[in-house]
Amino acid sequence: MKKLPIYLGGALFVTASLVYITQLKSGEQQVDIAEPTMSFNPEKPPANVPVNTAPKQKVKNNTVDNNFNREKYAHIAERLDAMITRRPNKSFNPELVAAAVKRDTAWQTTEDIPTSLPLDKERLNDGRQFIKLDDLKIETLIPGDTVNIDISEANEHYHIIVDRVEKHDYASISWYGHIEGSDGQTYDVHFTRGNSLTVGGINTPEGHFVLQGHDKDGWVASSGKLFKIDPDQPDAIYPEDI
Repeated sequence: MKKLPIYLGGALFVTASLVYITQLKSGEQQVDIAEPTMSFNPEKPPANVPVNTAPKQKVKNNTVDNNFNREKYAHIAERLDAMITRRPNKSFNPELVAAAVKRDTAWQTTEDIPTSLPLDKERLNDGRQFIKLDDLKIETLIPGDTVNIDISEANEHYHIIVDRVEKHDYASISWYGHIEGSDGQTYDVHFTRGNSLTVGGINTPEGHFVLQGHDKDGWVASSGKLFKIDPDQPDAIYPEDI
């Protein structure tokens, strides 16, 4: 009879152990069948998970300063669009453009000799016409426009009609036009502008003239004045000299 407490104690220990093990297994099953808190699709990452991608960069608008009030400047909007397309990295002030459109001449003759021009002393004093170039006026020109020019050497004012404008691969633009002469003939004219240099060739009833401008300072001269021929030197070309 003394062995009975021992048997009862062992039975109680075994029972307690079985209950504890059962609870552990029950807990494991709960963990195994627990609902996931977030689904995962390898083709579409969750919105709240950071993705290793470069941040979206804001595209810089080269013409940010050219966002003009289209309602206010409706009368020159098409022209401004053309100018911005031709020079996307250059800013244009709509008020200055509107004022330039109203001007009808491409340059004004000046009596002052601009020393900033790359000319030696002889050429600065050879009688060529010095001008103040209206570079913005030229920039505003589109096909169908007209602009007046003054050539002192010919003692004439000419009326140029712009036929077309061409943008080159490099940073320059050419304007092509013509002069309708009183003799019934048509005379070709062209201007080409880069960042600061302007060159041009002007055919007129009175002959051919050359234009060159550096920023706003420039000159106009006839081809005959620029390419002087020495009467004492023969101009014949012989095969043995070639």
